[in-house]
Amino acid sequence: GMSFVTILWVIALVIGTTFGGLYLVFGATPAYSLAFLFYICFPPEYIEYSNVEKVVKDEAGVYAGSFNPPHLGHIAIIKAMRKRFKKVYAVVGFNPAKKYDLGPEQRGELMRWILSREKLSDVEVHVVSGYIWRFAKKKNAKLVRGIRDWHDGKDEIWLNFLNVLGPIIFGPFASPMKTVLIKADAQYSGFSSTKLRKLRAEGKSVAKYVPRGCHEEIERKFPPPFSTPASSLTPAQISLLQRAAEYEDSDEGEEEEEEEEEETNFFSLDSKKKQ
Repeated sequence: GMSFVTILWVIALVIGTTFGGLYLVFGATPAYSLAFLFYICFPPEYIEYSNVEKVVKDEAGVYAGSFNPPHLGHIAIIKAMRKRFKKVYAVVGFNPAKKYDLGPEQRGELMRWILSREKLSDVEVHVVSGYIWRFAKKKNAKLVRGIRDWHDGKDEIWLNFLNVLGPIIFGPFASPMKTVLIKADAQYSGFSSTKLRKLRAEGKSVAKYVPRGCHEEIERKFPPPFSTPASSLTPAQISLLQRAAEYEDSDEGEEEEEEEEEETNFFSLDSKKKQ
């Protein structure tokens, strides 16, 4: 049989070849290459949204996110989890050092309110700071991630790495966490909390992105920046704001006309050259 030194050389060769190949082909850093290697060795379970139901349900699943704010994509993943797990936990994760527009406890309350309206009150909502895998371990649950498409793949490789290595190092010596990836329903693939916050920053409604009857509460909790109640403005201030808005609209119109003229000029020059 092979000696211990030979086995070490084979392992080193495999790791070196993997790292080198990933760096040459994708420009991957050593850290990302290591995360990718862990992804291959400890792959998450991947489930299509349409095939999520299980005859014999798993014990429990933990779905963590910032839910800042929650939207239909989040609710769809939770509904899918209920078909696969006996118990579902929605965890509002947060970093204490980071500042949020809406605090984690408030987001937790908002999530509970939305779930109760959607007849999903059996889903427990928890607010957790730090490693989510610790919470999942306590609940003897699998970690669940919703992915919109494979553009999310890079983030998932890192998270899978942390969920595998975290329990081993900080457990310490605990078994790696099993992660389940649920491919989102195609109709919600373009939904994200970032998109909703951007819409609110522009003063637009998020009604089509959140469960029916929930948009007013979400819009109240995520007001446009520097919004001032109209009742507190004087007629002169309202008039000034209206004129400013009209001026911005006219500027945008002029810019669009200039862009159209430039395009027309470009194509006309092109056509002259061809002639």
